[in-house]
Amino acid sequence: MPDLNDATRGRVLYGGDYNPEQWPESVWHDDIRLMRRAGVTTVTVGVFSWARLEPRPGARDFDWLDRVLDLLHEGGIEVCLATPTASPPPWMGSRHPETLPRDENGTVVWYGSRNQFCASSSVYRDHALRITEDLADRYGGHPALRMWHVGNEYSTHCWCDETARHFRRWLRARYGVLDALNEAWGTAFWSQRYDSWEEIIPPRRAQYLINPGQALDFRRFTSDALLECFTAERDALAARTPHIPVTTNFMPLFIGQDGWAWAAEEDVVSVDLYPDPKDPHAAAYGAMVQDLTRSQAGGPWVLMEQAAGPVNWRGVNHPKPDGLMRLWSLQAVARGADAVCFFQWRQSRQGSEKFHSGMVPHAGEHSRTFARVRELGAELRELAPVAGTDVPARAAILHDWHSWWATAQDGRPSSLVSCERLLRAWHQALWERNLTTDFAHPHADLTDYALVAAPQLYLLTDEALDNLAAYVRGGGALVCGFFTGVADEDDRVRPGGMDRRLRVLLGIRTVHEWWPLDEGETLTAEGAWLGAFHGTLWSEDLEPSTAEPVARINGGELDGRPAVTRNAYGAGTAWYVSTLPEPAALGALLGRAAEEAGLAPVLPGLPRASRRCGAARTSSCSTTAAPRRSYPSRPRGRICSPGARTTPASGWTASRSWSWLRPNPSAEREGPVQRAARTLFLTPLIALLALIGFAAAPAQAATWSSSDQWGTWSNGGYTLYNNIWGSGAGSQTIWANSYGDWGVWANHPNTGGIKSYPNAKKVVGKKISAISTLTSTYNVTVPSSGAYNTSYDIWDSNYDYEIMLWVNKTGPVGPLGTAQGNVTLGGHTWSVYKGSNGANEVFSFIRTSNSTSGSVDIKPIVNWIKNTKGWFGDVTIGDVQFGYEITSSAGGLDFRTNGFGVSAS
Repeated sequence: MPDLNDATRGRVLYGGDYNPEQWPESVWHDDIRLMRRAGVTTVTVGVFSWARLEPRPGARDFDWLDRVLDLLHEGGIEVCLATPTASPPPWMGSRHPETLPRDENGTVVWYGSRNQFCASSSVYRDHALRITEDLADRYGGHPALRMWHVGNEYSTHCWCDETARHFRRWLRARYGVLDALNEAWGTAFWSQRYDSWEEIIPPRRAQYLINPGQALDFRRFTSDALLECFTAERDALAARTPHIPVTTNFMPLFIGQDGWAWAAEEDVVSVDLYPDPKDPHAAAYGAMVQDLTRSQAGGPWVLMEQAAGPVNWRGVNHPKPDGLMRLWSLQAVARGADAVCFFQWRQSRQGSEKFHSGMVPHAGEHSRTFARVRELGAELRELAPVAGTDVPARAAILHDWHSWWATAQDGRPSSLVSCERLLRAWHQALWERNLTTDFAHPHADLTDYALVAAPQLYLLTDEALDNLAAYVRGGGALVCGFFTGVADEDDRVRPGGMDRRLRVLLGIRTVHEWWPLDEGETLTAEGAWLGAFHGTLWSEDLEPSTAEPVARINGGELDGRPAVTRNAYGAGTAWYVSTLPEPAALGALLGRAAEEAGLAPVLPGLPRASRRCGAARTSSCSTTAAPRRSYPSRPRGRICSPGARTTPASGWTASRSWSWLRPNPSAEREGPVQRAARTLFLTPLIALLALIGFAAAPAQAATWSSSDQWGTWSNGGYTLYNNIWGSGAGSQTIWANSYGDWGVWANHPNTGGIKSYPNAKKVVGKKISAISTLTSTYNVTVPSSGAYNTSYDIWDSNYDYEIMLWVNKTGPVGPLGTAQGNVTLGGHTWSVYKGSNGANEVFSFIRTSNSTSGSVDIKPIVNWIKNTKGWFGDVTIGDVQFGYEITSSAGGLDFRTNGFGVSAS
């Protein structure tokens, strides 16, 4: 069977969708010239060309495609030739309206867009197969052909009568007899029992909730029906060109396809990936999709589509900051991609996607975008040795589309619980700790993984349950999220509300109640080493049997109930998490489970890292270290040949023994641009360090940044300070777009003692008695490791008194002075400390539960100190500062202020 290596042949492929039918032939020659300048190796041709190839039923116009492929071959450009079957020509819908899909209301989905076909239509399938066969017959021997691309983003659903007949055939094959179907669907409920197969229809619009068994099977059927379309064309191509690999492009984490079943039918697995440049979590999202795609492929994969700039289908379509296209592309390679491609080559002048960016934009070859396209092509040529290597992972996240389909239906305990949301949260927690993660099906062989996480698997088969038990019994570490193991493959709730085998494995006697939380509602929990944290989305009235409570809920109806448990089972360990902990707590929990399982991060000390390696090659690593939104100018990178020396200004030197990049202590303090990219390094044994910055991708270029020890910037009545004041400090860069949108990247060694307090300051300048209100709001994103606190620092005008309000803390940090007890002020409970640093009095208020967003009423706290304790008189409040008091952040950590403001009257 052919595979991706047959197309890459020791290279990282580079290119994109090429649609020459949109342009006059005179442009084609210019396209070839520009492709060669850009280092393009491969283009996908013909994805949406059916109407051009078959202008009327049975007619064929291949002459233009002959010329295109010949030109590409003459120019040294290879071709991934597409079957055009994702977008049937208008004549098909006009002459054969039965090929058009109908929605669940019975409304026809007309032609005039794309993907307007019913996957069950025999007429559509016949026409699709004929054009596929003719393409294979004509171009199967063309020297430019390297891969076949079948269809595009399979996603069509249909509820028509032909679909109903196909659905019934599929159900007969699955159940054999009607009694089995009635039993599986639970049709005794609501008088739904079927007496004949002909009575069964797709789950069309109904008076109330659809039968969940019927809806689940229709999801399965739709995925299979579309897959039949793909495999029919694939088989036609394979029969004529058995040496040419076949692919189709997935949408990322798409609910409409059983991704495991589809991947098993492809020679090459491909995905389209369009993270939003404005999403602060685009980093983690991209890594998750890349890890999932690599896992589906079982090795290297193809990034079939990404954007060179803005897309056209969001409400607001933002361009990518300069350098971000490169950073995201290199992350894909670092996480297993052997091809980096775009939609599309040349930006369209007409049609629905004329504002979707292209490698050659409307601005043409002298644009910044095309310059970056050329630079990326040159860089990918240097990375050719990584092609064909693997990304080793010893942690896995379990994901099953069938369970996702079941939980996505109505009538569940909470519609707020989203499979994708949970996958993103759990994967991000592992990714931030540099624990490279595969995805796996619950039936898969898990023995090679030290840690397996199941964020939520509501539906688990008997085989899956036995597989998990065997994995833990054999020494594995399993971490299960809430609402797991509730139902069987027919969406039938297991006796006890959780399967008995899973309860024994987890050490849980019973789950008395599922207790979902409202939007914005949180619970507070606390554990000995987890500390206090908030949980969202869900909670459970959980009664353990053999499990040890790791954290318990504080307050409310479930006060004292376990939020997290740990159970020894056989030679392994099983954890259960009955809520969605806030990111820092989830990271700490999974990090502890990984550490106990013997898992170590990839290249400890670097902010982000992954490794590629193969039988004849050592390793390839990707790290990111750029502070979020810190691009005062474009990130630059270098490719160093073996033995090359870096310049002192880079701040890094090549280790003589291996391929690490290590800090150069004699180098001057580096700025954010150098930190963002630093170096791309290749050793003789192909150990690649790509410092790519996806993890810290900015939404836009920062207005200001500084790595100076006392760097300051004023904005909107506030002043921002880098403020590196402690002894033994490392490097630190502060960046800002405004006083409420700023952050800091800090790399301070773990040597004890406070190193810095980067902050934003608001001058108040009023006596306490003259202040009516003094409040502040904050919203931060902080790391789950290191040692620091997020705090307010409030000073009197003479700097005799200092009030610190800690809203969260991580690691071994503590306040100055002696404990004075607890007090509830301004809606929060604080532990109070009083002391002196030799220069001024310090009053510290430590929140009893960590918080990353909220409001603080400062006036009651000041009044309590003045009136109740008498620690000072009617002093003038000079200023209110807010920032991060950092003790250690070894390897570099990001702290981000998403929102902040002070109001005084």
